[in-house]
Amino acid sequence: METRGIDTQVQYAAELPDYLTLGNQPADVSVNVYWTHMIDNDEQENPATEVLPCAGYFGWPCDTDARVGVYSEDRITANVHYTSGALGLHLTWRWIAGSDNAAPHRSAIFGVPDPDLAIPSIGDEHYLDVGLAYEFGDHFLTRVGVNNLLDNDPPLMADAVREFNTYAGLYDIFGRSYFVTLTAHF
Repeated sequence: METRGIDTQVQYAAELPDYLTLGNQPADVSVNVYWTHMIDNDEQENPATEVLPCAGYFGWPCDTDARVGVYSEDRITANVHYTSGALGLHLTWRWIAGSDNAAPHRSAIFGVPDPDLAIPSIGDEHYLDVGLAYEFGDHFLTRVGVNNLLDNDPPLMADAVREFNTYAGLYDIFGRSYFVTLTAHF
């Protein structure tokens, strides 16, 4: 396996003007953007087989073992955090670029015509997560939030996968979920 790509991270943070604060507490905003672009993801099962270009593909023959078998060319995660005193708000956007079924690679390997694919490609996937945090005194922090706010279903990939008809390690298989945490530190 040989992989080439570009990982990019951009961060920005600033204090906000008084009209964007809550009460008399100072307010800050921070933005983090992470982008991964896969240029190449070439795989070869053994020295006797041909090298397959798998960037932008899902399914066999590109997922030859237990690794995640979706090799989208682009993924972005963007986070926006707002804090004012003891209150914090966050919004996260996750984007996974669409991919094509790798089955036509299989046809080239065995010299047979391209198969009629039940799922020839999957589209882009977007997830939004939101949350709120509040600090009680110096020792307690509580968080509440919603992951997959839009309740997106994972893309279905027919027989190209091994688990749940999708890739559970990459896509949200549970739909919208809620969480509440309480943290104590001394």
